[in-house]
Amino acid sequence: MGNMYKDWMWDVIQDVCIDRGLVDTIIAVYPNPDEGIPHFVEGYKNGKRVKYYVQLDEGGDWLCEHRELDPFDEI
Repeated sequence: MGNMYKDWMWDVIQDVCIDRGLVDTIIAVYPNPDEGIPHFVEGYKNGKRVKYYVQLDEGGDWLCEHRELDPFDEI
């Protein structure tokens, strides 16, 4: 996958999460280890830490699923 596509995915995933009101502040965007493209977004919403799995489905719609934080991620 080309770097331009990865950069586009990185930017769009962040925009989707902010535009949908899922996060107020993003602190990390990182890839799904199986695919190597950004899929996980961590940030803060109303002062609480949140994590979402974000994926572009076959129909061209963005799927955003809330995920539980790993207890070791909490600081």
